[in-house]
Amino acid sequence: MVFFLQGGVPAMVFGERAGAGARAAGRIAGAGAGRERRVPARDFFARSKLSPERRRLLLALFETGSTARSAAIAAGVNRNTATRFFRLFRRAIALHRVGLAPFAGRVEVDECYLSAGVGGKVATRRGRCVAGKFVVVGAAAVSAAGEKRVRFARAARADEATLTAFVRSVAAAGSEVHTDFWRGYKALSLHGYDHRRVNHCVGFKNGKTGACTNRIENAWGQLRHHLSRFRGGWRHHLDEWLREAEMRVECGKAKFGAALRALLFGETASFSPI
Repeated sequence: MVFFLQGGVPAMVFGERAGAGARAAGRIAGAGAGRERRVPARDFFARSKLSPERRRLLLALFETGSTARSAAIAAGVNRNTATRFFRLFRRAIALHRVGLAPFAGRVEVDECYLSAGVGGKVATRRGRCVAGKFVVVGAAAVSAAGEKRVRFARAARADEATLTAFVRSVAAAGSEVHTDFWRGYKALSLHGYDHRRVNHCVGFKNGKTGACTNRIENAWGQLRHHLSRFRGGWRHHLDEWLREAEMRVECGKAKFGAALRALLFGETASFSPI
């Protein structure tokens, strides 16, 4: 597991070689040094030359999941301006979600494969082959208050060491972990977890153990649906997009806007200072 900065946001890549992660960190740090100033969301909005109406419209369009190009047309601003605002929102979400506490109780874990946009069908094979794909591992749980909680993370591969490292980072020791029968999860019981598996070739729930991964499968569906409208624009800053998707899945459409405004401006009501 390697941590490095991507666009000012701590990025987490499971299964990456330490040398490769260090080189990537150096390239990113060198590319961003002295070229981009980190401005808090509130200050950025205050210094923007856009009218309050246009700033408010851009925020509302981001909440609905609009693309930056469509938002730029609707708000009457340059496409790069809308892209800058949208990335600022995603970066604020990503920074807010750093250091979250691990899940406890029942945790569902699964992996997902997204197209890397290279090679087409020739390079990208079906199944768990990672050629031409991004590997994303995820976990879903329910808090004590009954609220849905999810975590997504990039991974270099879907082998045993990578998946075990991810589970240990998101699930507290002794948790009940539900997975499918992929061999990458076979060592979880050796690390103090109550590991329960469901065979998807037979059904979606194990009648004997109660193992089920429907919650994380639902989160994958929401992630894919959200990313599909952006035509691969998420590939360059995937970690920020994953943090945004986590928040959208947890809050749902009804609560995402209020949660985003509270995160950006510390609001408790729908009133916006912009």
